Amino acid sequence: METYLFDGSLEGFLTLIFDWYARNPGPIRIQTGTSAPGKVHVVRRDAEKAQRVASGLRQRLSAAGWRAFCCTFLSELSESPVHLFGYALYVFSEVPGAEKNYSHDDVLYVRQIASRIEREMHQTEAHVRFQQSGDGVLYATVNPRFNVLPLLARHFSGRYAHHTWIIYDIRRNYGLYYDKKSVKLFRLEPAGEGGARTEAFTAIWQTYLGNRSFQGSLAVKNLPQRFWSYLAEMQEEA
Repeated sequence: METYLFDGSLEGFLTLIFDWYARNPGPIRIQTGTSAPGKVHVVRRDAEKAQRVASGLRQRLSAAGWRAFCCTFLSELSESPVHLFGYALYVFSEVPGAEKNYSHDDVLYVRQIASRIEREMHQTEAHVRFQQSGDGVLYATVNPRFNVLPLLARHFSGRYAHHTWIIYDIRRNYGLYYDKKSVKLFRLEPAGEGGARTEAFTAIWQTYLGNRSFQGSLAVKNLPQRFWSYLAEMQEEA
């Protein structure tokens, strides 16, 4: 049995589904990483391929079904890619009412895990406590069990539309930054001269990331923003 290796991203996983249909190898193993024993296909993340798969799924799923797919991926559970792969193949098989056939193992799994992610999202929203830095930026940290940070963007960009704010996931070391116009994904890293050093960024780094004595500058590394295109329709249903 061939092993398909992908980079762990949603775009990479959607590319994996595209490659499977293009190569038609039959049953496969799915893993993250760059090496594995035996016959291996390394998936090269491709935005065009991923978008074609995402569009195909959205055409066949309700908005709630697509949201459940994305939420399940955000669970980061080791078994989720295998179930999502089976779910996608089942949906693409054009079985009427596929996303609600809970007698199918993969459909049931997606429903159950997505429900857990939704609960975690609401719990995380309720526990966000903003502080205000001297330069007027609202900032807060979260430490959720699941990777729900992207799901918080819609709620807080609506509720705090006229503020600049940061919500940082200290478990996964990345955050949301809202500049009163749009939300961006970013990561804080130490930098040399000329790096960013707003009070909010420094407070997060010193207090929550365990570097209380840090006095240098910070690099605000923007993360790939294509992720939002896959979540756009999902966010509308939140």
